[in-house]
Amino acid sequence: MKKLPFFLTGLLLPLIPRLSFEIKNNFLQTRNFFRYLVEKTSLTQINPGDVLSRRFELFFQYLREIFIFEFLSLMIVILSGLTLLLFFKELSRKKWIFFLLFCLTLVFLLSLIYSRGQFYSYYLNGIQYLIFSFLVLPLMTMRRKLIKIILTGIFIFYLVIIVIYFKTSITNKKIPLVGLRADKEIINYLIKKTNNQEFCLRIYTPPVIPYTYQYLIVFYQKKNLVKQPNLDFYQSRCYFIIDYDEYKFRVENWRKNNTPVNARLIEEKLFENKTRLEIYEIM
Repeated sequence: MKKLPFFLTGLLLPLIPRLSFEIKNNFLQTRNFFRYLVEKTSLTQINPGDVLSRRFELFFQYLREIFIFEFLSLMIVILSGLTLLLFFKELSRKKWIFFLLFCLTLVFLLSLIYSRGQFYSYYLNGIQYLIFSFLVLPLMTMRRKLIKIILTGIFIFYLVIIVIYFKTSITNKKIPLVGLRADKEIINYLIKKTNNQEFCLRIYTPPVIPYTYQYLIVFYQKKNLVKQPNLDFYQSRCYFIIDYDEYKFRVENWRKNNTPVNARLIEEKLFENKTRLEIYEIM
């Protein structure tokens, strides 16, 4: 109880900016939060069993993405579970470990209540370190000689996995066309098509990444490889660069706003990353 004031102080200090914002804005987010809980949405009626299965599916998908080989994710989860079962009696004697497991279980159960909205994979960021800590905790109950043997075995195991991974990476010569690599190929193709002449260019990208093509054009413009593009049709033609977007309606709205009624598609090229380069001509 003597440490309770320090605990409450540490808990409340980070909340002061949030409380100040809420007081200043008439508890805007607090009211929205309770309105969200009360009002019914299309996601309200979700079976708790479905929520639980989605959580586990998302968890294993996250593990598959962060580990080199898929079997590693399953093996690490199984080892973590066996570790907790075999050493639960010894670990439960340490109150802080028992308290940590209790809190984690409680947070997971509370997360199941949040079934009305999306639960994204990035919410799990960092959970792999927690899993590894479960594997390391039993070492606290073992003798030093046994600990050295176990750590040596783990080191050799991971060394073999890393060697296999690099060998696989080196033999796989195909480099995926994504990110800046893809953008450079698209702009280089455009440079060949325009042949350092005046041209019109209109670009659609998802709202998150709007300026990559402009940066590349400025870069090549300084090398005198391409002219500064116009937004208006030049000599009745215009190039459209249209990045792939899962939200189709945004692309459709952009097309409606940027494609003249009397313009006709005369040429198009689809790149590996699903970006389209289209040429329109006003008839």
